[in-house]
Amino acid sequence: MWMKKSPSVRQAMQVGALLVVLGCGGPSPNGDATLSGNNVNMGNSPGNSASPAGSAGQNVGTQVCNEMTIEATHVPPNLMLVVDTSGSMNDPATNNPLDTTVKIDLTRQAIGEMLKSGQGKIRFGWTQFPSDGQCGPGSIGVEPADGSATEVQGRLDGLRLGFGGTPTGESLLNVLSSPAMKDTARANFAVLLTDGLPTCPIGIGASPTPQDASSTLQAVGQLRTASIDTFVIGLGEGINGGMGNQGINAELLNQMADAGGRPRTNADKKYYVANNMNELQTVLSTIGGMVMQCTFSLNSTPQNPGDLRVLFDGAPINRDLNHQNGFDYEPTKNQIAVFGSACDQVRGGQVKKVDVKMGCAPPT
Repeated sequence: MWMKKSPSVRQAMQVGALLVVLGCGGPSPNGDATLSGNNVNMGNSPGNSASPAGSAGQNVGTQVCNEMTIEATHVPPNLMLVVDTSGSMNDPATNNPLDTTVKIDLTRQAIGEMLKSGQGKIRFGWTQFPSDGQCGPGSIGVEPADGSATEVQGRLDGLRLGFGGTPTGESLLNVLSSPAMKDTARANFAVLLTDGLPTCPIGIGASPTPQDASSTLQAVGQLRTASIDTFVIGLGEGINGGMGNQGINAELLNQMADAGGRPRTNADKKYYVANNMNELQTVLSTIGGMVMQCTFSLNSTPQNPGDLRVLFDGAPINRDLNHQNGFDYEPTKNQIAVFGSACDQVRGGQVKKVDVKMGCAPPT
């Protein structure tokens, strides 16, 4: 007997909670029930002698496929914004004399848009550097948390003229002190937005030294070791080149993008390039889409996780143990994750109802 109870959910990236339906063996009024594969074998059925539950050849009862509902919640990732507010951020982003918008204003507006689109889907954190008018490394101003986008927006609203040098490496290392960024139940990311190479600890106006470059690259590697991937954004033609400007040597940013585990592919630069408002908004939107996880945490552990099935609007998707396209169950976290084009469907709002079931499939 197939009993169907398919709960409706909101579009997955807007969902606060997902209803997960798991089949299990319900007890018979005439005996005990045990789960064997997808079937429930009943012992002590009327007219039959008792047999060991689940024993081979001892299925003497009636096959049932009851369903129970378990709540699952979407697991938003943590995203620490590590933002350069050094003195050079007061300069225009381009060499076009008709475009005088300074980089710190572009930053304020573009990140503000990212906060709006990611509200409830991403847990934002905030770190800006330097922390003083010299080379003080940035410290965490906002810890990633549910609803933290509002607090980050407050930091943006108070962001004015930049000052000081560029202590990039030490500021990135301070991300490791965040308790939230050590949360193993969710994905953790950092976004470094900078308009120049590190100039500290030497000081303001100094050229980058091998020590500056080495310590910064090591910091990105340490974040990666701690399971924090880093996206690197270069802001402005001064670092990216363009309109006849050869740009600062940005090879270090390429190396950082590789070390952070999130380089661009099939591009001349491995880090993300943004020279104006449209480009910066596009880059932040792309990164936001990449970090948003199709991950759902179950509030109780499935009895038989090998029999889990996931359906999008009634259509089943494949289980994919390679995590390329489909779904899988993570037992250590008790989570269901969706990957590849299946996840893209969820992110794009194409899926109106997600059901997760365990037990007998309905008859065809």
